Amino acid sequence: MIVASPGKAPQRGAALFLSLLLLLLLTVTGVAAVRESGFESRMARNAHDGLLAFQAAEAALASGERMLQRFGSPAAALDAVLPVRGYEDPEPWLQAAVWETAGQVAATGHAVAVAPRFLVEAVAAGGDGAGEGGDETAVFRVVARATGGTPETIVLLESTYVLRAGGTRLSWREVR
Repeated sequence: MIVASPGKAPQRGAALFLSLLLLLLLTVTGVAAVRESGFESRMARNAHDGLLAFQAAEAALASGERMLQRFGSPAAALDAVLPVRGYEDPEPWLQAAVWETAGQVAATGHAVAVAPRFLVEAVAAGGDGAGEGGDETAVFRVVARATGGTPETIVLLESTYVLRAGGTRLSWREVR
């Protein structure tokens, strides 16, 4: 039996119970906040890795296009790149072995896991170069493969490039 002292109500431990309940609530909230911040950190890291791979692939595309410009003429470039392929042939950039021998890009200024590479494929050639001003033209596909800070993040970019007295990028797209 609880004996109450005069002028005071008997205590039943309600303050202790409420304190423990509040402490449990704060602990659950804190653990959830830590888990959420870890998840957001991983998302930011993955997004950064993807952008890094994209920038390295864009640098590789530019290197491939500069290589075509250095040949000077479409005929010289056609002799140095992958030949025009038939439609039944598989796309060469989807074969892993192709990237082992593809052109390697010089340092891109990015800390990537694997140096970005590019390959150049002839798509079409036309003109004889004998007309006024030379109307020799060739169309090339430049494909670049780059990784981000980890080898699991891979970006493939493809551009269509026309070489005629200079050069012009007609289009580009992300393959993967």
